[in-house]
Amino acid sequence: MTTYPWLDALEERFVQLHAQKKLPHAILLSGPEGLGKADLAKEMGQHVLGAELSTANPNVCLVQPEDGKIAIDTVRHLLQRLTKTASGYRVAIITSAHVMNTAAQNALLKTLEEPGENTLLILTSDRPAQLLPTIRSRCQCWQVPVASKAQALPWLEKQTAVVEWSLYLRLAQGAPLAAVSMAEAEQLNVFKAWRQHWVAMLNQQQTVTDVVQALGDVSVTAVMDWLLQVLHMAAIQPAHWLRKRFDEADLFSHYQWVLDKKRLYLENQYLNKTLLLSQCFLGAEHVS
Repeated sequence: MTTYPWLDALEERFVQLHAQKKLPHAILLSGPEGLGKADLAKEMGQHVLGAELSTANPNVCLVQPEDGKIAIDTVRHLLQRLTKTASGYRVAIITSAHVMNTAAQNALLKTLEEPGENTLLILTSDRPAQLLPTIRSRCQCWQVPVASKAQALPWLEKQTAVVEWSLYLRLAQGAPLAAVSMAEAEQLNVFKAWRQHWVAMLNQQQTVTDVVQALGDVSVTAVMDWLLQVLHMAAIQPAHWLRKRFDEADLFSHYQWVLDKKRLYLENQYLNKTLLLSQCFLGAEHVS
């Protein structure tokens, strides 16, 4: 199975269910980005097949987003492939299933309702709330937990000689693979630059538009996670630089405000990125 120690419990659960012939026909692996859900799904598929996953295998169908979407034609192809497979277990994996449009999700429903024997469908999602309730109800939902320091740090320290792994893990909200991506992009330097722009805005030396433009193409969730970390640390550390401007209650209030906005964004990614981040950085106006 995978080499990610924080996934050990889920892997053991899956192996036991398979050995007991009690596997569900559909599993939804949900949890934050950067935990290895897609890798876990592939390992599950390989375990039941007893072989490496390959699209050359007629019993395997792997679906991933194209241009950030999974269209109905892609799902129809999956369904056709499942009905034409040879004997033995059939495995279909849909990565980032939440980007399926409504028509694609409705097309998938019939297979979830009548999957046939020896069929295993595995869906992964960072945003399961965007899936139809009927999709979620027909899957056995497995929450992939964030990693503890004890699980993640020994693994991270084997990846590369980064001194600040504990900090990166905290910034990544306990998602080790996201922490690795941050380290590879030297994200700490980026965060320091963001802070400089933010301070300049609070000192009325820059506008909030300048701050948002300085973020570049960084994902909305990465920015909001960083903001949440900064606000939380400021609220619990009296010597933090933000405490010169806001008190503990104000910081916790703004933390909750940003957290609510993040949840709203995860449910509806069509929100205006510039407007959303502008509101998040306007601490002076949104902190009472």
